[in-house]
Amino acid sequence: MGCAGTVTSSISTDTPDGFGNSIKLDCTGTGTPVDNTNDYVRLQQSIEANTLQQLAYGTSSAKTITLSWYMKSVAYTDPITVGLSTMDGTVEYFLKSFTPTTSWVRYSMTVPGSTSATITNDNGTGLQVNITIAAAATPQYGQASDSTARNTLATAIETQLESDITRNSKALDTEVISLETDAGTLFPYGAISMVVKVVYEHESATP
Repeated sequence: MGCAGTVTSSISTDTPDGFGNSIKLDCTGTGTPVDNTNDYVRLQQSIEANTLQQLAYGTSSAKTITLSWYMKSVAYTDPITVGLSTMDGTVEYFLKSFTPTTSWVRYSMTVPGSTSATITNDNGTGLQVNITIAAAATPQYGQASDSTARNTLATAIETQLESDITRNSKALDTEVISLETDAGTLFPYGAISMVVKVVYEHESATP
């Protein structure tokens, strides 16, 4: 935890059925809002690289990972970003936002196997699981929201379309009508489906 406020952690016996203990985070003081890459509140679990070789990352046989956990919140109502990062090798990130309720609920996310990321066969950190409660909007730890990321992407695509508008000097305008991404966020690459409106100029036919 690296924020200006005060957050304390403790072991609690308040748990979902079938568990003996849980990790409890309490906000016991306020401070400067999270506004840079050094400010964050998150739970992090590192997994040793040499135990992950069976995932076959970096090959056409890369395996899918399903991560699940329980969480609840007494008063916190904002989304929490859960992410999986490859660390010891080629670095890639997969992030998704979840909004907790006041009751214990089991959440899960499926991370597609990466044919581009690699995990070095050593005793370094191969994967990191990050549950981020508050952080600056960075690729590794989270965006402000999935909708913000989609809007940012839509703007970037529309800007690029506008710069490539010539099309034999017949296109007058372009507009992104809709844009959807896959279950994860946009880092490093998400499957993208979009509808683009293009307005063309047409010459009148000679009678």
